[in-house]
Amino acid sequence: MNRDAFTENLLHRWTEMADRYSDDTSLIRKLFIEIESAYNSTGRYYHTLSHIQYLLKLSDEFENLLHDKEIVDFSIFYHDIVYNVSRSDNEEKCALLAEGSLAQLKLPPKKVLKIVRYIIASKTHQLNEADREADLGWFLDFDMSILGCDWETYNHYLRDVRKEYLTYPDKMY
Repeated sequence: MNRDAFTENLLHRWTEMADRYSDDTSLIRKLFIEIESAYNSTGRYYHTLSHIQYLLKLSDEFENLLHDKEIVDFSIFYHDIVYNVSRSDNEEKCALLAEGSLAQLKLPPKKVLKIVRYIIASKTHQLNEADREADLGWFLDFDMSILGCDWETYNHYLRDVRKEYLTYPDKMY
């Protein structure tokens, strides 16, 4: 499969992370192909690999403020892997997929559960009393950071998200 440099960079990033837990290169590659296919699927205009790359860039930029960057980064890769605009259980499905995939990589169960919690929290982007931890706050802020971008970037985001929701008439959207 031929990939552009952008996707190769994401594959490299994924492989570096996954290699810490598994030496099964075919599994690591298979899981990345699942990620790549999901984020490149038809009907996605904003929730694509570019979104993942942008969030990973923010994670890198604020690395010195994160307690466990790896949890944030795995959460970034999986938080929108399932994306169906007509469903309200996307985050739950993302969390289940992440849980199974990361268990296959042999991440410690405590890390997997934290990643699952982060992904579920991306449904509302709100922290409840039990979830008040810095890394989760950073992860949610990274995901919503597009709302604070310059007008041109934000307007591009608005257009792309609207395209994802084209099945809904303007009045409903």
